[in-house]
Amino acid sequence: MTHYKLQASFLCKGETPDDSMEDLLDKVDHHLAEVLGARGVHVVSDGESDTFVVSMLVEANAGDSPETVVGMGLGTIRTAFHAHDANTPGWEAAVPTFQGVALEALSDADIAVELLLPA
Repeated sequence: MTHYKLQASFLCKGETPDDSMEDLLDKVDHHLAEVLGARGVHVVSDGESDTFVVSMLVEANAGDSPETVVGMGLGTIRTAFHAHDANTPGWEAAVPTFQGVALEALSDADIAVELLLPA
């Protein structure tokens, strides 16, 4: 297996009716890590604009293309959005452009810092 760090920028055009953007992002962060089992999850907003960044580790087969890896990672992120009633209109049209998405291959040494060992 090969590990990648995926970082994607998003623009929030509205809020879930009962939640502020920060509350929604906290729920998405929790859903990615705890429910979907994603590793290395970070959801960050500057608190002043409607943009935020999601980063996470994506595990892929050695021969998978960058497009496949990005698709797997973004699909996982989208699942977390939908789990908390955040809609993603236009997703299919926007994703193939890969704007606002960075992908970095990681070595095993890079991954090790993401693991929490029992005391």
